[in-house]
Amino acid sequence: MYLNQSRIRSTKKLLNDIEENQKFYLGVRLKGETLEIIKQKLNCADIQEGQIIFPNPFNGIMSERNAIGEFIPQKDQPKETAYRSQSWETKDWGGYTHSGTSYVPYKRYPRLFIEPKEFKYVVISDEEGNQYFILTQKFENNKNDNENILFGANLTLEIFNEVGTFIMDSNQNFIDTSSFETVNWEIIPKGELIWESFNTKTTENLSKSEQILIQERFDYINSFEPDSVRQGIGGYTGYVFCNREVHSFATKSTQCCHPIFSI
Repeated sequence: MYLNQSRIRSTKKLLNDIEENQKFYLGVRLKGETLEIIKQKLNCADIQEGQIIFPNPFNGIMSERNAIGEFIPQKDQPKETAYRSQSWETKDWGGYTHSGTSYVPYKRYPRLFIEPKEFKYVVISDEEGNQYFILTQKFENNKNDNENILFGANLTLEIFNEVGTFIMDSNQNFIDTSSFETVNWEIIPKGELIWESFNTKTTENLSKSEQILIQERFDYINSFEPDSVRQGIGGYTGYVFCNREVHSFATKSTQCCHPIFSI
């Protein structure tokens, strides 16, 4: 998924095309706009393959937390005495100047120090020569890593106002997940028992005659030996489709979609 905004509060939309426990990277595509941002905000004029860049802490709160860390006031605890340095300069009666530093006491809540993440970016290319600017941190889509994912996404959004998810295939080739076509459908694997998943939820509220009619339609479609079945969910609730690869001398391969019926 590729997002164009300044900040996110949840990773749900960002990880829409990442499977559970799947490993992935966060970053942006390298293009004219992002290259200019890298030059201006990250002080890097020459971008090279494999180059690792540590974002400076002056781009915003996320960059500061990443590079320096942060102190969080513990307001459930009693206040403590802390000291603030203050420089001073004065003249005495003889006209001589005196200066120094004083430490002024004040009351504040105890602070918990959160260590910096120290996330870094690297320049990487795919098989087609397209370049990307991604975090070197490899993320995993699960609850344990959700905090780091949210941090990495907001760090990238703070710098570029965009962020995308990227994965590696089995051959370690870099893949932009935004190139995947996603649909609000449920995919059911092919096989002899392909219709079993419909046994209860499809016909439980229908009359006996309607159940017989639906079974006849399933049997008819099954005679074509479909490769996959898509049952509509969400906006397509109540519809079932099947796909079958068709080969001929005229075309190498074409895909036919047969609408079965509305349930």
